[in-house]
Amino acid sequence: MALTIGQPAGGQKPRGSVLLIHGCGWVATGPGMLGFEQADADRWQQRGFLTCNTDYRPKSQTLPDVTAVYDYIRSQNPDLPIVASGQSAGGQLAMMLGRRRQLAAAISQAGPADLLRLPVPVREFAEASFGGPDGLRRYSPGLVGLRSPTLAAFGAADIAVPPRTQAPSLRRQGAKVVVLPAATQTTGTFFIHTYVDSAALRRYYLRERRFVEGLITAPS
Repeated sequence: MALTIGQPAGGQKPRGSVLLIHGCGWVATGPGMLGFEQADADRWQQRGFLTCNTDYRPKSQTLPDVTAVYDYIRSQNPDLPIVASGQSAGGQLAMMLGRRRQLAAAISQAGPADLLRLPVPVREFAEASFGGPDGLRRYSPGLVGLRSPTLAAFGAADIAVPPRTQAPSLRRQGAKVVVLPAATQTTGTFFIHTYVDSAALRRYYLRERRFVEGLITAPS
């Protein structure tokens, strides 16, 4: 299982740890997957955070592996607050991790929240990892409840994880939800599954930073 640790930029003292979790349907794994989260790792390091960009084994091993990485981070830096941030399937894992362990915040970028209401191709990936309806319900953070402060972002035109079916359950659980306006390849920026308005995405990243910084206390 691949794992890359990144230090805060400029040699500054870490303000916290960010556990970064890639997506790709809970089944695509391996060291090459870490590249999907590298831009997020770079951004958090510039903000003064230690980052842990992790892989995991597929299907039923996903959440146990992510939980084990959390435990490793905690053992190495017991006094630092931990944020979990994930893309797509990684967003679902970040939110579910927040039910198992103490997180300062969970960040979900186009992460499924209600696995029962995913479109058929994506739901089949979820069923391969979590089983039938009972399993899908049990691993749906928007249905079983959130235990960590959560910020979730979706692209308005996302057809893999549609905000119209995934955002409502998160809002009912008290999560902060951002739906980024759609754009084209020539006018926008790619965000997880779709293109979104570039200015709106920049505003989201600023909100993401403020959301986390408002929840942590920097070490003295």
